[in-house]
Amino acid sequence: MEIPQSLRSAVENLAESISHSKLLTDAQNISMRYRSERINGERLITSKTEALAYSASRMPATYGAVYTALESSMLTAGCVPKTLSDIGAGTGAASWAAAQYWIWKK
Repeated sequence: MEIPQSLRSAVENLAESISHSKLLTDAQNISMRYRSERINGERLITSKTEALAYSASRMPATYGAVYTALESSMLTAGCVPKTLSDIGAGTGAASWAAAQYWIWKK
């Protein structure tokens, strides 16, 4: 399942104000930090451009993976949750996927 066009457009609109090379460098730096640094309560994303680079590079895949996992889980479980909580970690892609899944299934 692809990320909703409204969400894709919002990320793309924000990204227009930042050079492609800056976004690419920031995305690569974040990936390197995740792979090489220990997390001792320090933030791995340290600027707005890094947050945008992370969103642009990771959000579509995360959205698709969560949507697919929800679809499989709901078919197996045979039930639908009544509430949803987002604890504020990440881009919000999981919450978007969950909301889209349940809205689309209604």
